[in-house]
Order: sequence, then structure tokens, then C-alpha cells
Amino acid sequence: MPATVVFFLFVLLTAGIVLMWEARTGYYASVQPNRDLGRTALFFLATVVGGALLVRSMGGTVLLALAFIPVTCLSLLRFVALVRTRWVGIASFVTMAVALFVGLQLSLHALPGPIDQGYFVEHVFNMGGDGTAESIDPDARRTIRM
Repeated sequence: MPATVVFFLFVLLTAGIVLMWEARTGYYASVQPNRDLGRTALFFLATVVGGALLVRSMGGTVLLALAFIPVTCLSLLRFVALVRTRWVGIASFVTMAVALFVGLQLSLHALPGPIDQGYFVEHVFNMGGDGTAESIDPDARRTIRM
């Protein structure tokens, strides 16, 4: 599996853990501004990454695409809430929209083509496949022995 997909899934997992921690403790604002900046960056990344994975997985399995929606939407809400605590006004809205659009475009270029359930199954179960299978078909990815 390409490193970008693994990194994107790791960012979504980390954002989900932070969201659960915030919901469990009720600790939404930090006394130290650096921690809020770190969380803002994490939720921005999670929003961009989740949106890119959602767009790339739309053509495949619907349930896989639906799996990315909760963390992506909650990350977007937390990102907007954290940014709006510091900067208020139309300028912050335009800046957030442009940053999210640019980030989504860059993430879409970093991801491989369409991602569906078969993409994950192929990369998980055929991790050692080098494409040189002993088969009649030279383009076969897996060796099938009878």
C-alpha cells in the first residue's frame, strides 16, 4: 500500500482519537495557545485527508466512502471552531475556504487513482507480490497453484 494512503489513514485515526478524547473529557479549549495550534493543524489535515479519501473512494464501495464521513465532518467542525476562536470575520472564512480547497487539491494529486474495497484487500493480502508470478498470464499479480 502506498505510503500516502497509510499516512492519510494514520491522520484520520489520530484525529478520531483526539475527538474521542475531547468528547470524553470535555476539554475543548487549551490554556496554552500552542496546543490549540497543534490541534487546529491536526483537524485541518484530517479534514483535507478525509475529503480526499472520500472523493477517491466514491466510485467504489459506498460503505467505504461512508466510513470516512464522520471523522471528516467532525474534524471540519473542530477546525472551524478552533480557527473562529482566534480570528473572527469574513477574512477568516475566506482564508479557511481557500486553505481547504488548496489542501484538498494537493491531497487528491498525492493519492493514487480510485480507491475501493478491493484496493485495500489487494494491498493487505498481497503485500509480498512482486508481479513475477509463475502463471500463464505474465501480468498476473498472484500465483495460483493447482
